[in-house]
Amino acid sequence: MSGDILELEFDQIPGVPSPQQRVDLIGHNKLYDALVQQIQQDRLSGGILLHGPRGVGKATLSFALARALLVTTGDEPMKRVAEQISAGVHPNISVLRRQPREKQGFYAAIRVEDVRRMRSSLHQTRGRAGFRVCIVDSIDDCNPSAANALLKTLEEPPEQTIFVLISHRPGSLLPTIRSRCHAHALRPLADEDLSRFLTLEAGLEGAHLSIVALAGGRPRRAFELLALGDAKWCSTGLGRSNCLRL
Repeated sequence: MSGDILELEFDQIPGVPSPQQRVDLIGHNKLYDALVQQIQQDRLSGGILLHGPRGVGKATLSFALARALLVTTGDEPMKRVAEQISAGVHPNISVLRRQPREKQGFYAAIRVEDVRRMRSSLHQTRGRAGFRVCIVDSIDDCNPSAANALLKTLEEPPEQTIFVLISHRPGSLLPTIRSRCHAHALRPLADEDLSRFLTLEAGLEGAHLSIVALAGGRPRRAFELLALGDAKWCSTGLGRSNCLRL
């Protein structure tokens, strides 16, 4: 976890990069490969719904997919595209999320004006060659007016634009929104994948079985446990009490 960390999300863990700043995808590789193949064959759905438990890597997969799409349909190399997305400056990618207030904190929901602003930008001349991508993280945060405005955009999408919707609670979405998207369910990571993730992202090696067990396949949960710092916590789910002081 090095380099400049942009504070982009209302629930971002302090000191932890947001999904758009990650360049390594660990887990969900089978789905990623299938979607990339669809990109290469020019048959990717214009609306994609990634759903599953919070913190399993839906947003990370979304940005990995966005990088692949922009590289495949554009004229810039992966390294350049990844740098621009990480810095939040790539003109062909829009991220719809809860916006910061002028003074402090974030709004409680994605508002209809946020959707209208996004929709307006998508109808402007694109800044780079290739497709555009709009990531909604998460659509669960849309208030009713915003959800209806987003539905109109999905019904009449701009040309060469892919929408990736992230949902932790797909059952609560408007049926008309679900019907406009090709849905993919994401499951928690396997322990092996989560262990590799912790080694890569947090520099932990070997002595993190308790974190892997308690995180339940959710990278976000692992970071929340790491954020406890010097707090002492115990795991009893490994057949014996296994306490770790971080």
